[in-house]
Amino acid sequence: MERLSFVEPGHGFTWRFARFVSQLTRHMSIAAMACYTGLAWRRVKAMDERTLTRDLPALDPGR
Repeated sequence: MERLSFVEPGHGFTWRFARFVSQLTRHMSIAAMACYTGLAWRRVKAMDERTLTRDLPALDPGR
């Protein structure tokens, strides 16, 4: 299987699509987003979680 920098290994979707899904979940529910994209709601939730983990810095509880 070919490795591509814009596809997370083992997940079958691009970072751009995951970011698209994550950004839209700010304006619609997970269930509505799942219906809109044709994905299972668990997949939408996982994509949102991975995108947030990747893009947002970790919180520093000391600050």
